[in-house]
Amino acid sequence: MRRCFLLLVLTLAGCESRERGGCPGDLGAFGRDEALRAQAASLPNPSCELAAGELAVYGKAREEGLARLCSGPVAFARGVDGGAFDLALCEGDAKDIAQRAHETGTLLREHIATRDALLAKANEAETRLAALANDAPERRALEDEAAGLRFDARQRDNDIEALRGVAAVEKWR
Repeated sequence: MRRCFLLLVLTLAGCESRERGGCPGDLGAFGRDEALRAQAASLPNPSCELAAGELAVYGKAREEGLARLCSGPVAFARGVDGGAFDLALCEGDAKDIAQRAHETGTLLREHIATRDALLAKANEAETRLAALANDAPERRALEDEAAGLRFDARQRDNDIEALRGVAAVEKWR
């Protein structure tokens, strides 16, 4: 009897083991990472069939990843870094928050790039200015150009600080 029971246990265990070649080892980490990369759900698929418990682990981890992806801090960081953000993966209030955060981060990145370009142009004008004689007729135009560029850069600095303030108040940074 004992031998039959052992044989039955081994047989049933053999029925549960499937070919796992197409499945990731850690379904939880895989589902979470897949969601954080803003990828569509890829499991189950023909090369990776999941049992109900495995599907639950994958699904729960994926939901956790999507909750993090659709959070303000992650969406803001993606905007600042220039990363794409697929709002279709987010739902409800999280979608609205993620959209605002991503737009704010994108705007911050754009203002920083514009400010840096303005400062570079001002530096170029000042370099050309330094090479001119004090009585050169084009000197006044270059002084005005450099001053205007620096003024515009300071305006961008104000915008940058305002956007950083929004991010701080919203706790996105």
